[in-house]
Amino acid sequence: MKTERQRLEKKLDDLIREIVRYRDRGICYTCGRFCQSQVGHYIPRAIRLERWNVKNCHCQCIRCNYTLEGNKIVYREKLINQYGIEEVEKMEKNMRENNHFTIEDLKQIKINLEKIRDEIKE
Repeated sequence: MKTERQRLEKKLDDLIREIVRYRDRGICYTCGRFCQSQVGHYIPRAIRLERWNVKNCHCQCIRCNYTLEGNKIVYREKLINQYGIEEVEKMEKNMRENNHFTIEDLKQIKINLEKIRDEIKE
């Protein structure tokens, strides 16, 4: 039986996947090809502070996400062009920070992601 934390994290993963696929329309962020996309993370999913950050998650083709291990050099360049160096460096800094969320934190992230999902679908 799954814990409340596990259920919330699964819901957050589902929400971020829905947002990214709708927003990016199946276009690979790093190579630009239309593809059966996956959700690629610039900062690895294991880093909870960035796992559900919509700026850290983009559609990627299997080649870029798996074969090229995220195509990180191109991914970083595109993030800088889109969000600015300060935002990218903030995400990179979060890799070294404590990344534990409380249940209440996860619930708030869920509310925020639901709002983003609803806004992009309007």
